[in-house]
Amino acid sequence: MEKFDLLRQEMEGCPPVDGIVASDIMTLPEGLRPIFNRLVRKRALTVVEFASEFGLTPDQARQLGDGLVQRGYLKSEVRETDGETVYRLRLARTRQLRPPPAPA
Repeated sequence: MEKFDLLRQEMEGCPPVDGIVASDIMTLPEGLRPIFNRLVRKRALTVVEFASEFGLTPDQARQLGDGLVQRGYLKSEVRETDGETVYRLRLARTRQLRPPPAPA
């Protein structure tokens, strides 16, 4: 099976989320983890960078990126300067731990 088909299958098996935290990356399917690790390091990937770094065509990279956006893992934006689509991690809000109330 082609790499794109495997990545697409893994992506389709991911449940919808409202963003991710760093610890979620370890729970992702093995094939998708390098994509998220790269986004952690670089903060953003264009479609062309996504394609070249993971051995995909630009169309395949866009399909995966858009699918991960639809599932809530990534967010995308179009740069005004060149019209290129850029993908970034969609970070989830973490609950802030509050100290217990002081005894009265």
